[in-house]
Amino acid sequence: MLKIKGVIPALVTPIDNSESIDEKSLERLLEHLISSGVSGVFPLGSMGEFAPLEDKEKFYLLEKVVEVVNKRIPVLAGVSDTGTKRVIRNILKASEIGVDAVVSVPPFFYFLNQKGVSSFYTEIAERSPLPVVIYHNPIMTKIKLEFDTVAEISKHQNIIGIKDSSCDYEFFSKLLSLKSNKFFVLQGDERRLKEALLAGADGLVTGVGNVAIKIFIELYEATKERRIKEAEELQNKVNQLLRFCKDSWIQAIKYGLKLQGICDDYTCRPFCPADKDTKKTVESTLKELGIL
Repeated sequence: MLKIKGVIPALVTPIDNSESIDEKSLERLLEHLISSGVSGVFPLGSMGEFAPLEDKEKFYLLEKVVEVVNKRIPVLAGVSDTGTKRVIRNILKASEIGVDAVVSVPPFFYFLNQKGVSSFYTEIAERSPLPVVIYHNPIMTKIKLEFDTVAEISKHQNIIGIKDSSCDYEFFSKLLSLKSNKFFVLQGDERRLKEALLAGADGLVTGVGNVAIKIFIELYEATKERRIKEAEELQNKVNQLLRFCKDSWIQAIKYGLKLQGICDDYTCRPFCPADKDTKKTVESTLKELGIL
C-alpha cells in the first residue's frame, strides 16, 4: 500500500510560448525539488494548469515527469476532468505512463450532490488500476464534500488518502479522525500548515512551495520534532510568500521560478502575465527570505 507523507509540491507546468511542455525547464524544476528533499510530486493539479492544457501536453508532461523522477519518489498524477468517463480515461492513460497514484477533484462545472460525489469516487476507484486520492477543492469546483461522504468512500480499498484544500479547518480536523495505515490526510491550505501538521496531518501539498521548497520541508520537520517556535517562524515565512498569491498566483509563482533560473513564466491562455506590481512583490519577497 502506497503511504504518502511529508512535503508534496503541486508542480507548476513549465511551458514555452506555444503552450508546449518545456522539457529542460521541467527537468531543472524536478531535480531542484527532489534534491531539496520532497516526498513526492503532484503534477497536473490546479497549480499545474491541468484545465487549460491540451490533452497531448498533459500526457506528455506525465511521461517526462515519470522519466525524470525515475522511481526516486512517488508521482501522484492529477486526472481531474468534467465527467466520470473522462476521468477514467485519464486514469488508464496515466497508468500506462507509469505514475504511482492518481488524484482527482469531483467532476466540475455542474452541481454535484453528495450521492453523486460518492458514486463518482466509488466508480473510479473500482475502475482504476492505481490507488486513488481524493482532492477536495470547493473554492475551485464549487462542490463541497461532507465529512460523512469522505468517511464512507475512504473505506474503499483503492482510495488511499485525501488532499484537503477547503480552507475549512474544522472540517480538516474531522478528517484527521480518518487517518490510518491505509488512508492519509494532507493539508493543502498553506495558511494553516503549522496547525495541521502539529495536529497530526500526514503531510502537506504546496503550490507556492515551488519557489521556496526548503521552507516547507523545514516546516514539516520542525512540526514533526515539536519545535514549536521554529515552526511558527517558518509558517510566518510561508505567509510572506502568500502575499503575491492573489489573482495571478500561477503567474507570480512562475515568475519567481524565472528569477531563480528554473523555468520561464509562460502560462496557458487566457492567463495574462503578472503585472509590474506583482513582479516587484515577488522579487522583494524572495530577497527578504534569502531565496534570491
